[in-house]
Amino acid sequence: MGEKMKTVISVVEGESTSRDVITRALLATVAIAGLITMIAVAPNAIQALPFFGIGRRSNDRKYYIKTRIEKLCEKGYLARVRKNGVYYFELTKSGRIKLAKLNLAHYEIKKGKWDGLWRLVMFDIKEIRRDDRDMFRIQLERLDFCRLQNSVWVTPYDCGDLIVLLKTEFSFGWQVVYAVAKHIENDRQLREYFGVE
Repeated sequence: MGEKMKTVISVVEGESTSRDVITRALLATVAIAGLITMIAVAPNAIQALPFFGIGRRSNDRKYYIKTRIEKLCEKGYLARVRKNGVYYFELTKSGRIKLAKLNLAHYEIKKGKWDGLWRLVMFDIKEIRRDDRDMFRIQLERLDFCRLQNSVWVTPYDCGDLIVLLKTEFSFGWQVVYAVAKHIENDRQLREYFGVE
């Protein structure tokens, strides 16, 4: 099995529905390749289908993949590009956002007994990356962070590894800073929000 296929399979692990699995596999395959033909997309994605119990016969799987690619084009996640007389597929901006959502959907913070420390996530992301900034904020909300100030979010739970993954996923680097604090002034409302003492 090629490195590209291993990457696609690792990307789709843990997904909840077969449709999301295949959408994620197809978008990831195109994202990895940049520009790719239908002939090149289909074999990679088709190889992944048996892992999820989709399509008993080869023809069924090919038809399924072709239909899914057409749907992804209709939704604006993939674009057909003609180059030297050959049609290729490339990931659109919407497709990149959809792939990021699918990639991040299964990340969760492990909640346990509070150790008395606050975890802060602070970011200063330029307007040119507004979509990424909004996606990052949505992820923080989904993970039950509380907004302390516009670009400062807080949680009582250890999540350093998760923030590293999010920073890597979005290629934010030093635009996002993670800090651990022993004390936050007037934290009574935060304690109530998270139900910790």
